[in-house]
Amino acid sequence: MREEEAYWLQKQIKRLHRQVQRQQPEVDGVSSSALQILVAVEQAGRALRPGELAEELEMTTSNVAAALRSLERGRLVVREPDPGDGRKAFVNLTPAGADVIAEVRRGNHAWLQQAIADTLTADEQRLLLQAGDLMRRLCEQAAPAGRRRVLPEF
Repeated sequence: MREEEAYWLQKQIKRLHRQVQRQQPEVDGVSSSALQILVAVEQAGRALRPGELAEELEMTTSNVAAALRSLERGRLVVREPDPGDGRKAFVNLTPAGADVIAEVRRGNHAWLQQAIADTLTADEQRLLLQAGDLMRRLCEQAAPAGRRRVLPEF
C-alpha cells in the first residue's frame, strides 16, 4: 500500500470512529473517561487496581481517581480493600455499572447497524465485515509483545 493510500485509510477510520463517538448515548453524570473505566473493568473480567486502570487506559492517576469518585457516587463501581495490602483497593463493577455499559452499547450498535443498512448493499456489508477482521489482525500485529493493550470497546 502506498503512503497516500495508508494516510487516506487512516483518515477514514478516524472519521468513522468520531462519528460513532458522537452517536454514543449520553449517560447522566457519567463522563467519557468514566465510561472507559467501566468498560475496562468489565473487559478485564476481574477487579482492577486504580493504577492498572490508569496504565491500561493511558490516563493520569488523578483523572482515574476523579472518575472513580464519580462512579462510586453513582454506585456504578465499588472499591474493595486489597486483602494482601490494606492500603490498596480493587475496583469492581456493580450491576448498575453493567447496566450503563449495556445501554451505551445498545445505542452505539443501533446507530451503526442502521447506518450500514441504510448506506451499504449486502455485498458491501460482507466486505465491511471482512475489512473489520483485517483491522483486528492489524491491531494484534501492531502491539509489541508484552504490551498488548486493549482499549475498551463500547
